[in-house]
Order: sequence, then structure tokens, then C-alpha cells
Amino acid sequence: MTPTQTAPDFTLPAGLLGRFGVVKLWPDIQVAEDEVIARLENTARLLGLECVVLDHMGRVLGSKGEPLTAADLDFVIHLHFSTPKAYDIFSFVTLWNPVQFLHDFGYRSTTENLLTHDDFLSCQSPVADLHLKRLIHDGSTHLPPAFNLFHALSTPVLPPSLGDLKIFYMGINWERLGRGGSRHQTVLNILDKSSVLRIFGPETLRGVRVWEGFGSYQRPLPFDGTSVIEEIHKAGICLALSSEPHKDAALMSNRLFEGLAAGALVICDENPWARTHFGDTLLYVDLRNGAEAVARRIMEHVKWARANPEEALALAARAQAIFKRGYTMDASLATIYGGLQARKAELAALQRPAEGAAPLRMVFLAPDPATEAFGRQVAAALAHREQGFEAALLVDERDLLEARKRAAALLPEGTAPPDLRGAAFFQRDGAGKVVRRNRIGPVLKTEFETAPEGSLLLFVAPNETVFSNHASMLAGLLSRHPAADYAWSKAIVCLNDGAGEPHFSVEPPLDLVSGDPGAPIGLARFLFRAGAFGTVRELLLESLDLRATAALAVYAKGVTTARASVTVDRRRPFFLGLVESGEAERDMHGEVRPDLEAIRDLHPARYDALDVSQRLLGDLQAGSGMPPALYLDRLTPGNRRVLVYQLLTALPVPRKVWRVLRRAAQGTRTVLLRLRGR
Repeated sequence: MTPTQTAPDFTLPAGLLGRFGVVKLWPDIQVAEDEVIARLENTARLLGLECVVLDHMGRVLGSKGEPLTAADLDFVIHLHFSTPKAYDIFSFVTLWNPVQFLHDFGYRSTTENLLTHDDFLSCQSPVADLHLKRLIHDGSTHLPPAFNLFHALSTPVLPPSLGDLKIFYMGINWERLGRGGSRHQTVLNILDKSSVLRIFGPETLRGVRVWEGFGSYQRPLPFDGTSVIEEIHKAGICLALSSEPHKDAALMSNRLFEGLAAGALVICDENPWARTHFGDTLLYVDLRNGAEAVARRIMEHVKWARANPEEALALAARAQAIFKRGYTMDASLATIYGGLQARKAELAALQRPAEGAAPLRMVFLAPDPATEAFGRQVAAALAHREQGFEAALLVDERDLLEARKRAAALLPEGTAPPDLRGAAFFQRDGAGKVVRRNRIGPVLKTEFETAPEGSLLLFVAPNETVFSNHASMLAGLLSRHPAADYAWSKAIVCLNDGAGEPHFSVEPPLDLVSGDPGAPIGLARFLFRAGAFGTVRELLLESLDLRATAALAVYAKGVTTARASVTVDRRRPFFLGLVESGEAERDMHGEVRPDLEAIRDLHPARYDALDVSQRLLGDLQAGSGMPPALYLDRLTPGNRRVLVYQLLTALPVPRKVWRVLRRAAQGTRTVLLRLRGR
């Protein structure tokens, strides 16, 4: 049982690190992705590369350090659609899931997650690839996949063998948890009585004995990238059955590739992917014929193999030869590395502004240089300066000297510090103590008035992090839409989940008239033409605070990208903090309302057309005489928070209790997650 080494001749291209990452989303439970991660690690070793396992934030799994960066890894592979990209490294996401799964988990949020990534890895599913093309067809940030990565492996690949002429079947059996029966339970029940079946998988899951009652059940297998292959090789026959969504999407599970690598005879269902790519080298059953007919057909295949072992072995060998020619993981990974630099350049050229485009100035608002955020902002300003953008930090004018000292201390010797300028962020008493912060609008107004003619302005708040391609991408968008006054991206929002851990989600709606003070309208998601907004600048900005960016955008012409390339940490809202000495906790909704009323003053009719209450109602059954129907799943996340806030404020609870609720909610998401039991 000597494994075949399938690694192609591979040389690491110059300029690459030879290290890539893979995200493990569920570190506390064993899931199918764990087997894929083990195979990626094995494949990396085979090619002389290093695979680093990361958490969803881009940190080395198990560490609580800083997320890794592009200086640490060549790229990251994201295996699932359930979370967005939350790290600033070139990322691939695998197109391995049926579109039906996206609908099951929330179609809009899961597709938004997919589009946060830089590129995609196909497994040659025509349905999954077509779905992606539909998502990106009118964008300027993505291209159809250039690389494949199959649910496969590279090692071990074992010599063809019929083993014990037993049928190997493995499953986590999630379905039994929800429906009381496994996906193919009736077929397996029939085969279980024949003594030809060997079932592997977890014995218990969430307290349920998922294979209880099956005499053919053997034991769990570790997700180590090799144990499954060895057991299939011993059994000799691999049963590779697909779910209905996988068949509809022509998506093949990893069981087929495991059987091929093990050198076993493979019995497969009517999944069109298998027949398209492996033709008559597999044995087939049609699950549409009913359980008894399927079980009978499987037994006929087993009897044929026992009666014709040489032909059966030759069939397994033919199938394995096809697998080794084009479907192994090492071949896919070697191809990715070979074309990675050209692919990155192709995507960057797609996004960058045209030659001679308007100059771009990035302004990082850093009111307090003593905070941890100041160091990150200095580093970000330098990184964008290296890209050719003008980058400056605005600190409170009374802290300018201290800020220059701290910036110098943070920089390597010989590095020129970023431009540091003063602004009136705070009001102080006679002793210089900060007693209140000023409105943000006047700070932005000054920057617009002093910006070079024809330039672009992008503001970054202390609780925002922009990806390295964010500014270039928005500048490119504006260069292709000269009539637009601003470009904007979606935002990746960070909150705490029910366990107190960071949770990221894409919040795409740009609700410019939201009454939620925590709604991530933000600063960094906008790139403004400095010469636009004359009336708004003169009549509004001086009076505005939390909705200053909304005032600039609400009546102007904007253009957007499908990407979310800026994160907003809502656990640390930029506008919270200093209040007047002895002042009670302020109602932040009360602070937003004056901004919104001032914005409405400019164009009441146009503002009213955007009234958030129309979206909050969800579905008004016109003419039916019925009250408005409120569907929570149709509300934007920001409007859900508004609704919950209003419900809480309507409760007759003591003020102290209300304060506790508001602090615990942190935008209400924490409370909602706990109520949902997550």
C-alpha cells in the first residue's frame, strides 16, 4: 500500500513567500472543512510550501495576536460563505456550495460575503460558476475564476485495489438532527442488512447518536487527510452519494475524490458532474428510482465486482488515472501559485483609476494620539503614501506636538512621518482638560475648503480600517463615472456575538436618513470629489455632526461597487466618549435628530422620499384594509436595530435598567444574538 506522489514539478515563483493561509471558522467542532484543511496542509508540505491555519479575523488559529497581513502570506483561502473577509490579504473563496445553501442561510448576506473576497476558486460546477457571473457581471472589481480547486487531495494516492469488497460510506449526518433521518437512510437501512456496508462518521453530534440503529456503523475517523483514504482502500468500494442541491448544481462532494485517491471502485449517483468528468469509469445508480431499486442496483454492482475482479480493478485504475491527470489538489495549488502574480496584476488593473485621474487625499481622523488606534492610523497612512496617495492625520490642535512625538516613536529609524495637522476636535476648560467634543461637520468642511482643486477626499475614522485596495478601487470607480460626485462601498461591520467574540457581517444598505446613531454610515466608505457639494458645504456642514457624510451624499449623485472593503468596529463607535463634566448619559438618538432635520431643511420633498419609515414597514398591503405587515427578515440590519431600540424605549422600565440594556446591546446585536440562543 505504497502511496503515489502526485506532486508536479514545482518551483516557487520569484517574489512569493511560499506561505498561504486557510480559514477555519469552527475551531470547537469537527466539520467537513477540517478534512479539507488537513489536505491543504499535506499538499503544502508536498510542494515545499507552508499552509497557515487562521481564524475568521486572519489571526493564526489559537492566538489572540494581530491579524496577519500581505507581508506574511501570499494569499488566503476561505472555504465557506458564512462570514466575509475581515483581513487585508489577497483572498480566494471556494465556489463549493449549491446556490440553494445560500438561500437556506440567507441569500443576500451570504452572497455579500462572497463578494468581499478578491477572487474565486471554481470546482467546475456550471451552476455555481454561472451564479457568480450573474453577481459580478456589471462590476469592475471581480473577474470570473481563473483557477480550479476541487474537493480533492494530493496524498496519499494508493494503488488500485478491491480490498475486502465492502462498501465504504461516511457522513457527519447533519440531516438527522433536523429531520430525524439521514439523507439516504432508507437505502442505508436496506444495505445495512446485507453485511456489505461499513459506515464511518461521528457517533454523537450535539448529543444525538446520529448512526444509532445501524449495525454497519464502525467508528469515527479523524480529520487528518489520510485516515479516510486508508479505510476506503481497505473496503475496496466507495459509495459517493450527493444531496439534491448538489446534484441540481452539478457539484461533486469530496467522497468521489477520496474513492479515486484510494484506488477503490466508485459507485456514484446521477450527479451530472461525475459523468461529465469521469464518464464510464464509475458505476452509477439513479436515486430517483426509489430506495429499494437503488439498494438493489448497488448490490448488483457489488456482485459484478466479485464475479469480475479483474475488470473491476481495471475500471478503478482508469478512473484513478483521470483523477491523477487533472484533479489532484497539488496540481491545482501549483497552478494557482504559477499564475498568482499575473492574476493579482490583472485584477488590480481592473480596479485602478485611469491614467491622469484626479489626485486622492486620505485624511485619517485621529483626535486622541494616546489611543491604540493612533498607531494603526499612522501605519495605514504610510502604507497608502507608498501607493502614491497623499495621506495625513488630523489630531486635536492642542495635542499636535505630542502626536508628532508619538508618531516618530512608532516609526522605524529613517522613515519620514506622515503629515500631521491640527483640528478643533475638543472643547477644553481653563486647565486644558477636555470637557466636550466638537461636531465633526466643521472639521470636514475645513478639509474640503483646503483640498487642492480637482482632488478627491477620503476620510477615515479611528474605528474604521480600510483594505489596501479600497482607495484605489473607489478612485477607479469615479474615474470611470465622471458625472458622479462620490463613490461608495459597502461596509463590513464588527460587533460582539453572544459569546463576546468579534463577529463580522456585511451591512450593504446605505441608509442615509437612518435615525440609528450606530448605523455604519461611516466616513471611509465614501470617496468625495472635493469640488462638489458647494451648497451643502456652505449651508449644512458647519452645523452637522454624526450625519455629516449623509448630508454630502443624500442629494448628490453617487456610484457604488459590489465590494465591501472597509471595516467599521461598532464596538468602539467614533462619536462616543467625552461629554460635559457631570452631564448624564446622553440619548444618542436625540443627537442624530438635529442632523437629520437640518439635512431635510435643504430639500424637504426629496428627503421625505427617502424616509426610513417606508422601509421599516416592510410590506403594506395596499387596498386590503389590513394593517401593515412587518417582516423582520426584509428589514435592513440598521432598521432592525431601530425597531428594537424603539421597542425598548417604549417599555416602562426604570432608567437604571434602561441604561444597562443600552450598554449591553452595543447596537442591540449582542442582545439579539443571545435571545436567539447563539
